[in-house]
Parts: sequence; structure tokens; C-alpha cells
Amino acid sequence: MDSSLTISNNQPINAQQVVDLALQKLLLALRKFGNQISPTHEYALGELLGGLVGQVLGIGTGRKAYALPCGAGKTQSVVALIAALYELRVPATIAVSAAQILALGRLKSDLNRAGVPTELVGLKHSKNQRELELMANAAGEPDLVEFLADTGDKEFPIMLLCHARIRGAREFPAFCCYRGKPRDLLIWDETLMTTDAQALSLLDVRTSMERILPELAPQSTLRNVLQQVALVLQSETELQGAGSSPSSELFLPGCDIASARLELKRTGTYGGRMRVAAVETINSLLKLVELPFAVALTGNGATGEGLIRYTVAVDPSLKNIAILDASHAIRRLAKEPSIEDRTTEAMRGCKRYDNVKVTQYKIAAGKTTLMTDIANVKTLAIHVARDISSIPESECILIFTHKGDANKVLEKQMRCALEAEGIDTLATVNGAPRLNWLTWGNETSINTMRHCGHVILCGIQRRNPLELAASMAGQKEDLSYRMTMAQLRELIVSEMAHCVLQGMNRGRCRDLVNGVAPQMTMTIFDREEGLSKVLDPHLPGINWEVLESTSATSRTLTAARQISEYLQALHWEVQSISIQKLKKLLSIPLCKESMTAAIDKALVLIVVSNLRTGHRWGRSSRSLTRISIN
Repeated sequence: MDSSLTISNNQPINAQQVVDLALQKLLLALRKFGNQISPTHEYALGELLGGLVGQVLGIGTGRKAYALPCGAGKTQSVVALIAALYELRVPATIAVSAAQILALGRLKSDLNRAGVPTELVGLKHSKNQRELELMANAAGEPDLVEFLADTGDKEFPIMLLCHARIRGAREFPAFCCYRGKPRDLLIWDETLMTTDAQALSLLDVRTSMERILPELAPQSTLRNVLQQVALVLQSETELQGAGSSPSSELFLPGCDIASARLELKRTGTYGGRMRVAAVETINSLLKLVELPFAVALTGNGATGEGLIRYTVAVDPSLKNIAILDASHAIRRLAKEPSIEDRTTEAMRGCKRYDNVKVTQYKIAAGKTTLMTDIANVKTLAIHVARDISSIPESECILIFTHKGDANKVLEKQMRCALEAEGIDTLATVNGAPRLNWLTWGNETSINTMRHCGHVILCGIQRRNPLELAASMAGQKEDLSYRMTMAQLRELIVSEMAHCVLQGMNRGRCRDLVNGVAPQMTMTIFDREEGLSKVLDPHLPGINWEVLESTSATSRTLTAARQISEYLQALHWEVQSISIQKLKKLLSIPLCKESMTAAIDKALVLIVVSNLRTGHRWGRSSRSLTRISIN
């Protein structure tokens, strides 16, 4: 293909010239950050830039995904590309979309440092100055504020915006145009989901109807709509149960759904928690059935049966998109028909993980398991505490937990449980927190934890089968699309593997030195068996070990038994011993409160063991003293 072409200013541009300059700038920037680039890594970056330049110049357009590994230079590749285009005076117009404003602010700062004037770069959002300052300060980057300012509705050749401004737009997104024409390229950071899916379980719908219908008048519009929904659902589930294929689209002809929603709103949300939940479910149901929907029976029990619907979230006329997504090769949901995988062998093999050791313990640590019983949190904390104790105190640790709720209940419960096991959750290493916490949902957006040499996953986010069935139907743009149970399970595991890949790359192994990730360890507490099978081919050289969980004996109880056995073995002439000396002799890694609890348990164990002899030990200030009872 001829790489010499004429673009909007009628000047011939040589694509290879742009690639060479961009690669030169990229390698210089990466080395300035301390990176050591291997030949394979350099070749992979050249291939990525070649693909991006081709898309910008119209040589090879389309929706194309590049699965360069985490930390290999995707963001800096974008900076180098735009800087090279600017230096060569190529009048290209580019939009860059990311999940968070902070990431866009960093990109604008990097572009400025690379020589691209800020007056050529726009950033659109709705945050005010105070919110931006709080955001930057919370991230430890107060100087970033000057690059976060909203530039308003003015058009810029380079436009930075969040995914939400593109996804769900009712018409061609305004900022994806420049002077009335589509931009030369849209660069999309992370997975591109082209549709939004909704799902609602039949169990929740039926339970909510049973609660709300008795309140409604016989001629109620809301009653009529709900009864029509019930008839459609009954008919469709019976047909599918008899072996018929799913209907491609279900409708509610003649139903005044808008009036039904107004009537539901007038009923109010008074009453107990169950009624409030029922009203919310009915409201979600009415929103869902406004458009064509379907019924999916996934074979995963009552919660796996429900209504599904999707809407197109990314305008189909956005045809030239470069997707920079390290998870593209793993996530089955990313395999949308309109997206071409342009990942090369060099991109797949430019990062090795020989220095990364993963240990997975098969233990129940799902969100529901932990949220429903605090005892399960305490059991998990015993395992986590044992893992933390095996890590040098000079090493920072990153811990992932389930989100729980807005108050971070699970994280707080885990902290308390770890403290009860003698872990100092407030310890620091060179002034920085030793234990660093993230919840699932932040695994793709935060890169400030790469100083952590150990990552612990306290369970892995597992998506609901019905919701995944809806998402896959949406990506296929076919409401009748169904998966076998085996295919659905593979999809569930692929989404969990995506979480693991992104979670581990928040830690030290995100970096890349001469083609190899630095030394890091990761411990996974989750019983899912298929993770290593999915991830191994995409993490060359990684060391992965799967173990059955061992008995979860509390560290406090273990210490109590040590103390009890030691004191009972002492010669009778030893009448006392200081608690500090005892702790040092037995190498007990407990904090003050946990040590006190361990001693209390030990004294009880000694009494039970010596009921006949009457020999006991008791507290005396900061020591333990032998007590003889005759």
C-alpha cells in the first residue's frame, strides 16, 4: 500500500516518516522515565504506532484493538503520536476517550511536556474548580489542576473526553467532530463496549408484582401493564421450557407504559424495606419493557432467569476507532463483530512474567459469601493475615476487596479482622502506607500503586450470569443469542481473569525492564479453578500455583497455644517471665491488643491442662507469674 498520500492541506505526508518520528519520541520519553526497552518491546511499539498512524491518515481505518500489555507504553504512544503529527504539521484531528478525568488531565500534561501547545488541546467535563482540586489532591497530584480545567464547548484539534460523553449519545457525539466533519481518529482507552445491557430476574419481578398488585385498583393502568407483562413472561418461559427457541423480540403492544410509570411514582415509596425494593424493581421493569426485550433462561437457577434488553451505546457511524486494551485477548465480551484484533505477536510477547509468582488458595470469598456472614470475613482475614506475615515488613502490599456498599463495609470489616489477628493496618514504609486498599472497579484506572511488591486479591469480582447473558446478546446485537452453560461459564471466568490481569498490574509488575516484569508476588483467595488456564497463555513465564486452603487457625489462638506450652514446660524454679521477653523468645508477630488476647487464652488453657496439679500462671504488671494452689 502506498504510504505517501495527500490530506486536508494538500501536502504529501509519508506515513513512515510519522511513525519513525513518533517512535523516536516515544523511546526517548520511556527511557527518560527509567525504562529499559528490549528489541521486541521496541518492535511492538513500532507496530502499534504504525497501526495508529495508518488509521489517522486513512490508510487502514476501522475499529481496531491493540492488546499491548499493561505498562508497555500505550498512553505514551498516544502522546508521541500526537506530538509527531504536530511537529510535522499534519493537520490531523484526534479525540481521546478515557474512563476518568484524572487520566485525561495527565495526558494533557504529558502532551504539553512533549511540545504540544495546550491551546490545541480541549478537555470537556462538568466538574467545577473545587471538585478538580479535591480530585487532584486526593490523587497526590495537586499540580495537575491546571491541566484539568474544562475548556467548554470550543472546538480543538485534539479533544480529550470521558467515555460517558460518547457512550449513550442519542446522535453522533459532538466532540467527535471538528468543524463539521468526523475526526480523523478516536482513541479509546480500555475495553470498548458498544452496547449497554439491562437484565432483571424473573424471581424479583414476580415477587415484586405479588407485593404491589394487591394495592392497585381494578382499572389501574399500572395493573393492566403488569398483567400484560406477566402473560408475556408466562407464555415465553413455557415455550422455551418446551424446547422452542427464544423469541428474538418481545413487545407490549397497546400498553401505556408512560402512564404506568407516573402511577407507580404516585404510589410512593412508603412502607418497609421490602415494599421499597418492590417499587424499585417495578420501576426498573417498566423502563426495560419500553423497548423490545427478551427472556433468557441461563440454567443457573432462579437468579439466572430473567428479562434482558440492550441499547446501542456507541454510535455505529463512529467507524475509525483505535482501542488500546490489554484485556482484549482475554475478555470474550470484547470480541464484538465490528472490532478487528490488530494485536501482533510482538505485542503479545514483548513482556514476560518470569519474576512474578502467583499463589491461589481455593477458598470461598465471593461478595455474597462475605456480605452475608461476618464469620466468613474473619475466616478470610486469618488466611490474609498469615499471608501478610510472610512478607517482609519493608514491602508495601496492595489489597483488593469487593466494593460492598458506599460505606466500604467489607474493607472496614477486613481491616478490623486483620487487626484482631495482630496485623498493624496503619504501618508505614518510608512514610507511605504499608497496606494499600482498592475495591473492584478501580482495577483499570489507578496506576499509583506500582511500588507495591505484593498484591492480595480477597475474592474476585464475579458477574451475574443473567447480566452477562444480556451483555453478550447486546454485543452480538441479537436478543435471541444464547450461550450453552459451558460457554456462559467460560464467559464468567474470562471476566474474572480480566479482573486478575488488571488487578495484578496495579502493583510492581506493571513496570517493564528489558522485556521482563520486575519481581512481584500475588496471592489470590478465590475458589475459581479456571483462572490460570485463561491467563497463562497471555502472561509468558508466569509461575502459578493453585493450592487447597489449609485450616484457618487464628494467629491469636496459635500464639496462645505457644505461650501455654512454653510456660508449662518451664522449670518449676522459674517463677516469672516478662511479657516482652516471652514475645521475643517465641517470635510472636502480634500487636499489643492481640498479644493481650493471646495471653488471656493461654492462661485459660494452662488452667484446663493443670486442673489436678493446681499449677497456674497469672498476670503481674508487665510479667506473667507462676501461681501454686494447694
